[in-house]
Amino acid sequence: MRSMACLLERLASFCDLKSEISDLKWRAEGVSHQLPGWADSLQNSRIPGQRYLAEAGKATERACRERAEFLEFVRKNLGESAGGREANLATAAISNLKSQIRRAKEDAP
Repeated sequence: MRSMACLLERLASFCDLKSEISDLKWRAEGVSHQLPGWADSLQNSRIPGQRYLAEAGKATERACRERAEFLEFVRKNLGESAGGREANLATAAISNLKSQIRRAKEDAP
């Protein structure tokens, strides 16, 4: 950006825009001085990155869903054979996992 502004500043057809070009060069220099600081602060932050966060959220949701499906399978099979306490525990675990899935979806970016 700064190189183009320097070139335009030297061309005769843009001499009437010299103050605007000079202002543009000044702003471009300011941004170029800030970029390394911003990049450094991002690299030194605790957040590993958007891709990682998205993948972590998907993995959490997938694991919760798989556990819920397994517990649903267990509940159906226990309900038919054993009944009672085991089926109630499985039902409570399924409800808990469903709420975890809901929270994981809400927290996902």
